[in-house]
Amino acid sequence: MKVVAAVFGGVLMATVSGAALAEKTVERFDANAEWNWEGELTYVDGKMDLCSVQASYDDDILMFMLDRERNFMLGVVSPDWKLKKDSEALVSYWIDNYKPYKGKAIAAAPTAIIVGLPQSDTLFEQLRMGSKLHFDFRDETFWYGLDGTKKALEALWTCVDRGLATEAMAAKLAGQAKPPASAGDPVIPAPVKEIAAPGATSFGELTVGTSKEATGVQQQVFRPDTPKIFVNAQVLNVANGVVVRGEWIAEKTDAAPANYRIDSAEMTLNGFQNVANFSLSRPDAGWPAGDYRVDLFVNGKADKSVRFRVEK
Repeated sequence: MKVVAAVFGGVLMATVSGAALAEKTVERFDANAEWNWEGELTYVDGKMDLCSVQASYDDDILMFMLDRERNFMLGVVSPDWKLKKDSEALVSYWIDNYKPYKGKAIAAAPTAIIVGLPQSDTLFEQLRMGSKLHFDFRDETFWYGLDGTKKALEALWTCVDRGLATEAMAAKLAGQAKPPASAGDPVIPAPVKEIAAPGATSFGELTVGTSKEATGVQQQVFRPDTPKIFVNAQVLNVANGVVVRGEWIAEKTDAAPANYRIDSAEMTLNGFQNVANFSLSRPDAGWPAGDYRVDLFVNGKADKSVRFRVEK
């Protein structure tokens, strides 16, 4: 565990936090002892930096990571590799018989790679509930059993919550501290500065397209015969029980009054969903040409909007 943390921790401090010489502390925790999943919570200069969970597979090690922004990463260590540090290569990976994903692997060390994973609740659920992770890298195919990942990935998610909460509490206590008064000095109570708790749930990146998968590619114009339009919304600082809603608005079309509300849908998130998907199917006569908007709400409060057009 300590060897892998040194490999990945050092690289991530340099590339993610930019603090290779900063003070680092590590808190270890049980991610799922039944299946030998171990976890680490890393702080850099008192700020939550990275959470990771890992398990050993003979000589190889598989690791999943989340940083403070909940960017999801996969790490693999294999002693048989002899990679050039910081080199890059394309990889494909898939769970069981589901469709493959493509990504870029960066060599964190001669025997270790890091792969950034997409913000996809579908992928997250496949990793939690699947049986095998298959991995194509450098013309070789590897696979790793996913026993115990359901609990391990839940522990990874709550690790970020715990790290941010601990950071906020430490900052609050530091704000309340004051140096001792000198003899004869009047003692004037210092004002207590309230430090905000970890950020409230909100929407991050929004994409509109014809697929439920959040590709990060924004499609702005659709044809009237488009079968279904999706809005894929990244959810930041998600908390269990948060209610999100999407409202589909026809801003300006020939078929309805201005800003006509077509439909709406809402869902209640658990603490592990970082993407919310909203969709609307094509009307029987096709999408009327014009301008459309989707308004997104968190617990009834307007948060973000995204627009698109339909053109003949």
